[in-house]
Amino acid sequence: MIYKPLSNPLRSGKQRNDESYLNHWKSEMVSILKKTAEQAYIFPYDVRKLAEDFLVSLERDFKVGLFFSKSKTYEEREHRKEQFILALQSKVDSEVNWHIKQVLQKQLNEKQITDQTLIQEVQEFDIKIVESIVQDAQKKGALLSGEYILHYCEIVKQSIIKMSLEKAESILSKMALFIHHTKQEFSQIDIINTLNESKTIKHEFMSKRDQLHHILESNGSEADAEEVIKLWLQEDVPLKINKTGNGQ
Repeated sequence: MIYKPLSNPLRSGKQRNDESYLNHWKSEMVSILKKTAEQAYIFPYDVRKLAEDFLVSLERDFKVGLFFSKSKTYEEREHRKEQFILALQSKVDSEVNWHIKQVLQKQLNEKQITDQTLIQEVQEFDIKIVESIVQDAQKKGALLSGEYILHYCEIVKQSIIKMSLEKAESILSKMALFIHHTKQEFSQIDIINTLNESKTIKHEFMSKRDQLHHILESNGSEADAEEVIKLWLQEDVPLKINKTGNGQ
């Protein structure tokens, strides 16, 4: 038989962190991160110009120098690619990595997540621009124009957004798992506390019942018993009954 954890009625819906809440929280965080990445301005004029120079170098008729042109052309292509990647990486660091890291760090604090591996993973969140990102976005045979350059930059940006969200969502899943496990631990503690409280209440009840029985058995009147009950209700603590004989 599978036993479901007892819920604590004193906890708010937010504190319960049940499966429904965690799914909603994760979905909401992904939307925030997606908006953050999409709003990133990673292609200002200078970076677009480097992208254009890189695309020009990929043209079949691109050539540098008259002598040893093959090696010079290759070196220039590599140089333009490296300059473009460096500039793009710098913008991604400041406009994407930093902002996503801030969002994730805020959730670590708000959810009181103490797992050191998760904390480190958030602190080291980083999207690296590799050669394939700028190479694969190229459309072979396309006519180089202002419109094509903008289109190329948008494809590169979408690739970066996709990478960012996949990595961030993986971290969010680990956060949700940590919260879920923490909730289960609290639920188990709640069960133990509830059982202990029940035992205490039962003990107090039986003690008071015995005291009332003693009053009545010792020729105490019902009025004496009612007076004791009133005192219990007023003080809300176990009382010792010192009545003897006729309860005087």
